[in-house]
Amino acid sequence: QMLQRATDALQRERFDEAADIYQRVIARRKDTEDAYRKLALVYWRQGRAADAIATLELALRNGVTQSEVRIKLGQYLTESGKPARAIALLTGTAGTDPDALTALGNAYTLAGREREAIATFNRLLAIDPSNALAYENIGAAQLHAGNVAAAEPLLRRAIELDPSLAGAHTALGVALARTGRRTD
Repeated sequence: QMLQRATDALQRERFDEAADIYQRVIARRKDTEDAYRKLALVYWRQGRAADAIATLELALRNGVTQSEVRIKLGQYLTESGKPARAIALLTGTAGTDPDALTALGNAYTLAGREREAIATFNRLLAIDPSNALAYENIGAAQLHAGNVAAAEPLLRRAIELDPSLAGAHTALGVALARTGRRTD
């Protein structure tokens, strides 16, 4: 019942109330994975990235083993500019989980390790050949590495699969501009 009240508060964006309830749940049951993840989300939405990361790290120290915690922590670390920590966390965890592979690939990209990023996103495509986001991410990594010719067809494929991917459109525009096709 406490978790439901906290979820209701979170949905109503009453972040302080939700955080208080999630903290009380964790104090009573240190193995409540959902409470850690949602408390971290509350902090993240409040712009408190360090608290979100610390909350998920505490979950791991307290023996919470669900992969969702590692994946979310990896995402937060990457988005906070700490890709090396995210890579260390996710490397052994990613397996065949699409979310984990995406998080790991993004961390590799941010760390400037384009080859590993591309290999990781290709692992994702082997699992899900119609994953538009994987094509977009491989295209962006190729573009970041200066391989404009390789990036263009990947970005076009991403847009073909999911025309709503704004990042793929933007990256394709950059690729076209770099090859002198500004009008396209």
